This record gives sequence, structure tokens and C-alpha cells, in this order.
Amino acid sequence: MKVIFLDIDGVLNCKSTPNPRGFPYIVDPGLLARYLHLAASTDAKTVLLSTWRHDPAGQWSARYYGVPFFDVIPDMPGKPTSATIISVFVSALRRSSMPCSPLSASITS
Repeated sequence: MKVIFLDIDGVLNCKSTPNPRGFPYIVDPGLLARYLHLAASTDAKTVLLSTWRHDPAGQWSARYYGVPFFDVIPDMPGKPTSATIISVFVSALRRSSMPCSPLSASITS
């Protein structure tokens, strides 16, 4: 399975994204269309990496705007984002029938 770890701010919105009401969560329709094309053409699933994942309103907003995601990375305060992403991969491997590779096994040890 192909996975895209998506950070919404700066990817699906930018300084020029219209936001007349100053909402905290906003998605640019043109940038979203590009992302949807990328995800569809690569047959990739989306994991939400964005800070939007911490707030139920952020996750609701992502769904409202049509950002397709099937999971969010866990909140692991004090750990680098890379450790969090690795934990998602290891967790997925454990849930699947695929055996862990030596690399992922050594990361979790």
C-alpha cells in the first residue's frame, strides 16, 4: 500500500488562500484538486500528519473540505515526527500478515 503523510498547512492552503472570515482551518480548492489527482494517480492512501489531527474541529474540517484520510498519526509529545511516522508503519505491519523487515524490527527494539 502506498501512503502519503499529509501536512495540510502550506500544502493544501497558503497565504493567498481566500479566508475572508479568518477561519483557523481552511483548504484551497485548487490545491486540494491537485492533491486528489496525485493521490488517485498513485493509488495512495492518506494519513493526516497535520496539526489538524490534534483538534476534532480540524479533523471535521478536513473531512468537510473533502481531504481523504484513513488515519492520523498519533500524538507523541517530545518525540520527532520521524519516530511517529515509523510507529505508524510498524503498527500497520503488525496488523497485517506481512512479517516485519529487519529494519522495522530493529527500530522498535
